[in-house]
Amino acid sequence: MNQFSKEELKMAQNAIQSTIRKSEKAIQTLSIKESSKPAQIKRVEERLRVFYTADSLLMIALDERSVVEVTKTDLENLKCILPPIKKQIEDMLYKFSNGTSQHTLAIRRIKAFEIVLELAK
Repeated sequence: MNQFSKEELKMAQNAIQSTIRKSEKAIQTLSIKESSKPAQIKRVEERLRVFYTADSLLMIALDERSVVEVTKTDLENLKCILPPIKKQIEDMLYKFSNGTSQHTLAIRRIKAFEIVLELAK
């Protein structure tokens, strides 16, 4: 039924949860800055909801209890928003030298997004 190993799913979950933490910190930072625009915050919040959905899909695939129920609308948003984010990371990958933490993080996020998009089908 599931074409991904438990290890692959766990690694993807770790990458998604890291992305969630980064997004939550970004919202806090943007909320404090006077120069932040509401549109910036809204965009990060929209992406954060997608990352929460991705985490829930991974939890379901790992037979763990999902904190958030995944709706059809959540899946549609994920399928629309996640591919451009993945493409953006892929486009930046050349800037990072192989073996650096930035390169490794980018590779892990790309793989996690691929797994989540497959689970969302």
